[in-house]
Amino acid sequence: MALSRPKITTPGTSAGGGSSQGITCNAGSDVQTSSDANQSLSGSVSNGTAASWAWTLLSKPSSSSASITSASSQNATLTGIDKRGAYAAKLTVTDSDGFTDSDRVVIDYAPAAVTANAGSDVQTSSSSDQTLSGSGSGGTGTLSYSWTLVTRPSGSSASITSATSATATLTGLDNGGAYVCALTVTDSAATAVSATDTVVID
Repeated sequence: MALSRPKITTPGTSAGGGSSQGITCNAGSDVQTSSDANQSLSGSVSNGTAASWAWTLLSKPSSSSASITSASSQNATLTGIDKRGAYAAKLTVTDSDGFTDSDRVVIDYAPAAVTANAGSDVQTSSSSDQTLSGSGSGGTGTLSYSWTLVTRPSGSSASITSATSATATLTGLDNGGAYVCALTVTDSAATAVSATDTVVID
């Protein structure tokens, strides 16, 4: 949910000594995103010309390493979005008469759920090694993969090689029957979630 953005205007004195309404700034529209890609922060002003720009990161999710680059420019960047939750950035502008105004924008990051796909089932009469081609999507940061051989025919010595890669190999198909392989995909968030899918080679 987008958060309200209170306006903070500090009155000052114009160059001629009289009072003035002062500059007004806008930090942009709040954003809701499922992507952990960098977010552009674009400020603007009205009722004056900005002499200085200053972006600060007011709040971020616990243990996040996010930060703002080019913080003294009109257009800055929020980098390192790594945890689910709200990132609140504040823009403060000052004009040549010393008038200051502030506004904030909230980036609300809600990553898509992790999904796993272990590939299509295979029916074969060959004892050759079988390639396991898996994939994953969603989550935060880098995805990790783990293949396990859930079941195999009685007496079989079959196993999985390269079991921590998206693409692995089922080797040693030595007895007739079903070999059930499970792929678990996990994201790199502090509170990791995983999804499991299976492929049957019969």
